[in-house]
Amino acid sequence: PYPITALLTLPLYAGDPQLDERGYLIPEAPTNLWTARKTNLALGLAGILLIGYLLGRLYGPGIAVASVALGCIDPSWLAQARWVTTDIAFGLGFFLTALCVQLYAKEKKGGWLGWAGLSCGFACTAKFSALLLPFLVGGALVVHQRVRGNTSLRDALTRGGKAALVTALTACFFLLTLFEIHWAFGEIAFASGPAHWLEGLGRFI
Repeated sequence: PYPITALLTLPLYAGDPQLDERGYLIPEAPTNLWTARKTNLALGLAGILLIGYLLGRLYGPGIAVASVALGCIDPSWLAQARWVTTDIAFGLGFFLTALCVQLYAKEKKGGWLGWAGLSCGFACTAKFSALLLPFLVGGALVVHQRVRGNTSLRDALTRGGKAALVTALTACFFLLTLFEIHWAFGEIAFASGPAHWLEGLGRFI
């Protein structure tokens, strides 16, 4: 039920995907699966570089270089990047959300909150537990403001709630855009994507 398949198979529309008799995409077909695996591998590489960049902005170039080096030799990350699984998207989306929230708290730029929402939506393609991320974003910002001691509890809760709402709405935008891209190519795949996702969510709950 996860939309990760929809995400990883997007590059197929630039080529000649294998379809069933109804014109629907067959994710497990060899040609389609190889494309999805290459996409996941690219995500794994991009994730290491992006995390290194964001950590560099937060903590300096030394931490950035160390994080990239660790990512390149981490056996779990390397193994999961080679296969069509949910782990790369979830790990990357969760970590990027956390880093973007930290940058938002540090630099006070609303754009980072938008990026946190997109990262949250990215994580939601892989695991339903990522639905907790907007609440974690709001809670983290409330704690951050209270620890700094320069705002009242009411103001901190208000700002945290707004941050959680922005993150949730941006994540929804990401997921709907993902399905809309598939619809733009006709009913090749995931014509009932959101309904399929909600069915899986019901099972999860």
